[in-house]
Amino acid sequence: MTAVDHVEPTDAAAPVAATKVAAPLTAQGVFQQSIVLQAAAASQGIQVRLLTPDEVPRALRINNKAREDVEIMVAKKHAHNRGEWYSMANDGSDAYGSINDDWETIFVRDSGGRRAAVHVPAASEVTVRALSTQVFVSESFKVMHDNGQSEDTIVVENKTPRPISVHVTPYMNVNDPNGEWYLVEPGTNSRWTRTDAQMVIVKHDETKRDAVLAEPGSKIEFVGPEPLVLMPTDEDTKIKVSNKTKETVEVQVTNYSGGSKKWYTLAPGASDTWARGSKRWEGVLVRAGDRVVGAYVQAGTHVAVLNVDRGLSVPKLETIEQQADPKSILFHNATDAPVSAFVSKLAGEKGDDAWFSVAPGETEQWSRVGPEVLAVRHADGPRVGVAVKLGAKVVLHQ
Repeated sequence: MTAVDHVEPTDAAAPVAATKVAAPLTAQGVFQQSIVLQAAAASQGIQVRLLTPDEVPRALRINNKAREDVEIMVAKKHAHNRGEWYSMANDGSDAYGSINDDWETIFVRDSGGRRAAVHVPAASEVTVRALSTQVFVSESFKVMHDNGQSEDTIVVENKTPRPISVHVTPYMNVNDPNGEWYLVEPGTNSRWTRTDAQMVIVKHDETKRDAVLAEPGSKIEFVGPEPLVLMPTDEDTKIKVSNKTKETVEVQVTNYSGGSKKWYTLAPGASDTWARGSKRWEGVLVRAGDRVVGAYVQAGTHVAVLNVDRGLSVPKLETIEQQADPKSILFHNATDAPVSAFVSKLAGEKGDDAWFSVAPGETEQWSRVGPEVLAVRHADGPRVGVAVKLGAKVVLHQ
């Protein structure tokens, strides 16, 4: 393993520069760092352009380029017409004055029943292009219906290990918009009485925001952003891991194509590389205390660690905690085709880590002594994998 990021020692005799205090991020700064909010707009057929400092007036601008009339509603904090739907003709536009560094939530619907909602800085130009038939839900949320609660209630539960602040539109008291953010502690929930679909907005990790459109009668679980971002690199004989969190983490990589599988420490902001066979598949585990995340990747991948709060979302793979013997890991094939699966041996040499064929409807069991990577391989080639703790059951769905 070759370190790629180093901190040069400072000269003890050199004067120490004054520490600069970073200025708080503006609404535009937060939005620019929020891939989720940007993706939500784009996936719903809405283009968002942040106004430059010299553009006046500093107002929310809305344009309709959907080639048909649409209806618009702005959940404004500072105007008397908040929460009112109005029609905007094709090629029409409008502007709303607001506080310079503020946020707005815009709802859009058309005659065909398509709808969208975006959460953007007030100093933005929002252009409706072509509404999607599906509402965007980021992977930070799980939206559930028919959970037994009242039909006029939206429930938000915090499934992360840190407190979050939640606002559900509209603002009920225009004179105290800041007071309508509610703190939701880990493992608890809060309820809002609403009769129409509303935007649930979450502030987390000091400056980050996320949002989802929710119907009355819904339960919204905030599970937090994805822990890992997987990106291709030009070096197909190396796996790079970078620590983008604010805490020290440890990293372990399987060595099926050579190298070490020891745990290595990465300080906040640091990165390292593991030499492996060209484009060979390996498991990666990242831990902080008893929290573990992981992935199954090819050499030539950069694994950026954003947090270690929850498992990586992998399409069609469901991880159910504490469903197996406390010293075992289970895999169930719920598809109609056979697949191959294996579980790594990073925590100890006990057991077999060869690929096993698992027929449709069958379950395979592995005995292990600690967290591992479970991988699944389809007959046509695609591979997926997740980190698993002892006692977990992983289900592959159709």
